[in-house]
Amino acid sequence: MSSIRELLSEGTELLRKTGLNNPARDSELLLCFAIESGKLGLYTNPDRTVTPDKKNLFLDYLTRRAAFEPISYITGKKEFMDSVFLVNRSVLIPRPETEHLVEQAAALAKQIIAPKLLDLGTGSGCIAVCLKKSVPDAEITAVDISEAALITARKNTKANGTAGIRFLRSDLFDALGPDESFDLIISNPPYVTNEEYASLLPETRLFEPENALRGGSDGLDFYRKILFEAPSRLLPGGKILFEVGYRQAGQVSDMIESTGKFGGIKVVRDLAYIERVVIARKI
Repeated sequence: MSSIRELLSEGTELLRKTGLNNPARDSELLLCFAIESGKLGLYTNPDRTVTPDKKNLFLDYLTRRAAFEPISYITGKKEFMDSVFLVNRSVLIPRPETEHLVEQAAALAKQIIAPKLLDLGTGSGCIAVCLKKSVPDAEITAVDISEAALITARKNTKANGTAGIRFLRSDLFDALGPDESFDLIISNPPYVTNEEYASLLPETRLFEPENALRGGSDGLDFYRKILFEAPSRLLPGGKILFEVGYRQAGQVSDMIESTGKFGGIKVVRDLAYIERVVIARKI
């Protein structure tokens, strides 16, 4: 029988050898998950013994993490905007920077009575679910080309008690009705360039869905596709909101302006002072 103290030490040492950045933290998180304990429980009684089945479960988690599998895929969940989302390899793991996109969209939606919102490329459904929580009277359509992603998104809307979101399998706008239009179009599209993709950390490159990351040679392919049809899908005065990658805000803003169909372009920075969200109004 091994103690909590011994397993933490063993896990930390194993993960350190792989070159992971935070082996002690990862070992701690995985042991908490394996023995179904909070962090405090590890340290209030570190000499408590762990049953063989829980130890084996922990060792299995360590093996997966040593192969660079993200902790969120091992535990099957990720916190985002004070909510917990189910995640798996069919969906991108929600990132903190995307919270800025949701916050901006929610602030705009609250100014509209029963707003109609479109979440393009919903993935885990984190954007749609958080918007529904923040703006309960919103009519939200969330689309994704991946049926596996939509299955996860539907589970997340149920788990978070946000009934009423319409999920639709669609390649961007393709499956929408010909006359459907919206007050806000919100999207966190794939924006990693081909060159950047090759140098991503193994946790991302080997495990997260490639089609949710790669945006072509310059990372802007999906912005072009979306902007081609977005004006006809927005109600008068409607707005489009994009999350963008590092140093892409200027390029995306120029693309929006070049359509001649948007004005009032605004760029919002994240907590790291990186230009992260681009907003524009249909004119």
